[in-house]
Amino acid sequence: PEVVITLGGIPTAPYATPGTEEVPEAIRDFIQDYDAILLSRHGAMTVGRDVRDAYNKMEKLEHTARVILAARLQGPVEPIPAAEVEKLRDIAAKYKAQVYCSP
Repeated sequence: PEVVITLGGIPTAPYATPGTEEVPEAIRDFIQDYDAILLSRHGAMTVGRDVRDAYNKMEKLEHTARVILAARLQGPVEPIPAAEVEKLRDIAAKYKAQVYCSP
């Protein structure tokens, strides 16, 4: 639940050859709507209000990956039901509104 609130969805961008114009093309559809993106066969990237915010999101993403791996090694992991994800997204929207509107 915390990841849905803090990062939202985490899409995977298609593979792009490093150092080419394929890279920005691969993330173009995601960069405006997501704070964390997995880069197929590359790793991950995060964006934030500043470098510290992006760094903290990367730490959250990496920690979550470790937790999911550990859980999956124990057996199947049931996804959060769609209705619950919507509730979490509502909470995230309220939280973000408070963060950006506070002095």
